[in-house]
Amino acid sequence: MVKTDDKISTEPGMTTGRAGATAAEVAERFRVSTETVRRWARSGRVPTFRAGLLLRFDLAEVEAALRVPASTNEEGQGRE
Repeated sequence: MVKTDDKISTEPGMTTGRAGATAAEVAERFRVSTETVRRWARSGRVPTFRAGLLLRFDLAEVEAALRVPASTNEEGQGRE
């Protein structure tokens, strides 16, 4: 693990910490397109935060969010 500025790099091209990962880095990590990552963000499926004007992702939070089935509501009940 190498710390550079406010980023901690755990894998080449992957960042965690407050600097966050870009949509492209999330897409690479989860093997989906950047458009899929942006769609997840718009729908609220994955959490995001702003770094200035830039949209960023915390990889640990994204991974946790993707473990919850998309069809599960807040009470843990499936769609009816």
